[in-house]
Amino acid sequence: MKKPVILGALAAAVIAAAGFAQANNSDKHVNLEGAAVGSYLGKTETEARSALEAKGFVITEIELEDGELEFEVKKDAKAYEIEVDPKTGNISEVELEDDND
Repeated sequence: MKKPVILGALAAAVIAAAGFAQANNSDKHVNLEGAAVGSYLGKTETEARSALEAKGFVITEIELEDGELEFEVKKDAKAYEIEVDPKTGNISEVELEDDND
């Protein structure tokens, strides 16, 4: 009878720890409407640029860094960095930029 209670408590602790770790991973990582992680933008700079502009983003800089396309963009008076994997065309990371970046 003690096994289910212990396993249940352990599972709850693991879930709570995972949620805490995710929440504290980075306050800068955001789920941005129109550019969510995993969304397809395009495999080339031109395709991804066109997709971002069609979604209302203003592109301020583009770099190829560590094999990924990095777009610095602005929308609704906020600045973001959006990383795209050119192998898949999918967004791999979205980060809210702040004044210290």
